[in-house]
Amino acid sequence: MVLPLPLNAADRPLHRTRARLVRRAALVCALGPVALGTPSAALASSAGQSISGLTLETLSLSVPTPVGLSGLQPGSTSTGTGSMLVVSTKGAWSLSVQDNAVGTPGHMVAAGVGCSSSESSLVSPLTVSMTGTGVLGSVSSSGAVAISGSAQSVASGAGVLGTAVLTTSYTQPVASSESLLTGCSYSLTATYTLQ
Repeated sequence: MVLPLPLNAADRPLHRTRARLVRRAALVCALGPVALGTPSAALASSAGQSISGLTLETLSLSVPTPVGLSGLQPGSTSTGTGSMLVVSTKGAWSLSVQDNAVGTPGHMVAAGVGCSSSESSLVSPLTVSMTGTGVLGSVSSSGAVAISGSAQSVASGAGVLGTAVLTTSYTQPVASSESLLTGCSYSLTATYTLQ
């Protein structure tokens, strides 16, 4: 006959006591880190940071090559073409031309050497007209404009972002009464202002 095990604490079998101690130790270990203040995934936080930038205005004009007029002689009209590049992030711009020379602004002047028997300057002013295309937007021409000592509007752009290519067409009428020595060089510096 087998006797039942006693139920008081002093008489409990050893294997039951060990099992309870192991369970209590496991419970203490499981709760230990939380009780000591170790962070858990539930306490994490995140936030976004917005980054932005503001573009600066760009407005530039470049004239890659000089223009040579062909057929400069009495009783004819001499012509020549050139090009310009406008770079703009502004969208709207205007282009004007002016001759800053002293004396006869807007008129082509003879070189100091080799032109002693020629007119010192041509009678009629040099005229310019512009045409152009932009990547976006439109370019408007002011038509044929006589270059002078004051700023004259020659073109404008509306909604042009990026690069606009402008073609300049110059016209120089020479009266048949004007005396031009063969090989004499006439010139004018046209100053363009982009705004």
